[in-house]
Amino acid sequence: MTRWVGQRQSQPHAALASVYGITLQLALAFYLGYFGAGAGILLLAMLALLGMDNIHAMNALKAWLTAVSNGVAMLLFIYHRAVYWPEAIVMVVGSVLGGYFGAYFAQKSKPFHVRLIVIVIGFGMTGYFFARQIWH
Repeated sequence: MTRWVGQRQSQPHAALASVYGITLQLALAFYLGYFGAGAGILLLAMLALLGMDNIHAMNALKAWLTAVSNGVAMLLFIYHRAVYWPEAIVMVVGSVLGGYFGAYFAQKSKPFHVRLIVIVIGFGMTGYFFARQIWH
């Protein structure tokens, strides 16, 4: 996959990547706003497929896209009075702390290690949800 993405980067495809990027991000935004599990991994995969290779830049863009998608979803849930506030406040605090410290430590780490952590977490989540689906 890495080799394929590297080959794509040498080809001019900015307009095509923009169309694909907007379409993929729209689909992921709906998924992220409603469910969200594993969306960070999906966003990183989308950015890699679109030709990005700097994991720090990808993480920054992923954080921005996640914030916007979740913000729009949050406004819709508040408007429709579908928010359980005590649970929501705990999740907001956890998300802010996790996002801040995750970004801080990702910036201090080597890109190879960040990619490795992302891959391990992605495979781990996939395995967990796959096993959970089979045995329940």
